[in-house]
Amino acid sequence: MSRPSPTAAIEAAVRRRMVDHAGAGRPAPDVRQLVLDEAPLLGPDELDRLERAVVSSLTGLGPLDALLSDPDVTDVLVNGGGDVWVDRSGRLAPTGVTLEPPVVWAIIERIFRPLGIPVDRAHPHADGLLPGGSRVTVVLPPVSADGPVLAIRRFRAVQLPLEAFGPPAVTAILGGVVEDRDDVIVFGATGSGKTTLVNAMASLAGRTDRLVVIEDVPELRITGQQVVRLQVRPPTDDGTAGRSMADLVRLALRLRPDRIVVGEVRGPEAHDMVWALATGHSGSFSTVHASSATGAMDRLRTFVSMGGRGSEATVRAQVDAAVDVVVGLRRGPGGRRLVDTVSRVGDDGSIAQVYP
Repeated sequence: MSRPSPTAAIEAAVRRRMVDHAGAGRPAPDVRQLVLDEAPLLGPDELDRLERAVVSSLTGLGPLDALLSDPDVTDVLVNGGGDVWVDRSGRLAPTGVTLEPPVVWAIIERIFRPLGIPVDRAHPHADGLLPGGSRVTVVLPPVSADGPVLAIRRFRAVQLPLEAFGPPAVTAILGGVVEDRDDVIVFGATGSGKTTLVNAMASLAGRTDRLVVIEDVPELRITGQQVVRLQVRPPTDDGTAGRSMADLVRLALRLRPDRIVVGEVRGPEAHDMVWALATGHSGSFSTVHASSATGAMDRLRTFVSMGGRGSEATVRAQVDAAVDVVVGLRRGPGGRRLVDTVSRVGDDGSIAQVYP
């Protein structure tokens, strides 16, 4: 465990005084003055830093705020023991920050209470969004054996163009795929850039196209067209019915889509999606976790079989007819997301690699 910084005691003392003021019903004191009271010899730069740290610990995400402000950080990960790691430019690295359990619990409470999402032993897993759009996943004991786990996927305001994913040959192929209204499955590992590539490809669709986007947590930022966004909602404790991914795929068909974008297929909703593609909603997109084109098709077939009653042969025929192109992604040097393969799927399920 890393040793506390020399200023940790000052931060803790100021926080205690802030909490005491609030508990006594007194007006909030001036944070800067409290810091000076505890450490009158601080220089201006250190004073500014401590003031920001205290405010962040009381109203923000504490030490995580500084990590999330780093433009090269895509993920901030708090492990069960409280040690904090980041994904910076495609590489996982320790930060040297270790959060005590009360701090982690306070951050979780601060994130999920305003969202109205219960997080406790009865609800040990939850997903949510930070105000800026970053996605947060929390897992609590007893599911996480060593303590609460937090994973924050930082929302990138700047979207990458198609050219960022490979050489001109890739751009030309994928641009043609969009123009020809092929149905596309993008596959790859976690963090390989699947959602980012779908965003870049879907943004090339015709400006009059109506896109219905279905996600469990909003990540896609498609620009330029009519975009209707649908979001999965779990059922609530007060009896409000939830809306599953499969529900929303069926709902999307009644909204007159030109293209359907499913953020990630991982369950029986694949049955409805494949049926939608087979009924003429060409030019649609989705993603799946897989390590190869063959693996992506196999996983899609498995998911379709979870939501339908057809035989294995029927499911295979449906999927093979619905998917035109599968695109694989990998992490390149420096963490850059790159298109690894582009393959066409025949009606008989054959896979013909067209790139590289």
